[in-house]
Amino acid sequence: MSIRVELADLPRALEDHDYAFLVAQGAERPHVLAVRVRPGSEQDGGLVVDRVGSTATGIVADRPAVTLVFPARDPAGRSLIVDGEVVGTGEGTLTVAPSGAVLHRPA
Repeated sequence: MSIRVELADLPRALEDHDYAFLVAQGAERPHVLAVRVRPGSEQDGGLVVDRVGSTATGIVADRPAVTLVFPARDPAGRSLIVDGEVVGTGEGTLTVAPSGAVLHRPA
């Protein structure tokens, strides 16, 4: 069961999750890595993804659509899933403009 999260509420939803898996679509298969995510500036509404290596940075240059999967802390809790597009890169960081988000729990 999924519950939609308004994009304006993402900073609050991030507080309930410790880390995320960044999923980027590589040429042959998805590329997945564990990352830390924090809200960007209030003006841009983006998310800043830390601990990103050169492989992921190279992949998103060609395929900027990504998904962030934040596992629930508690097995009975809800995971946060955020779809978005990488709109900037920095030294070990990506900036993601979210396009949608849901809280999801196993059926």
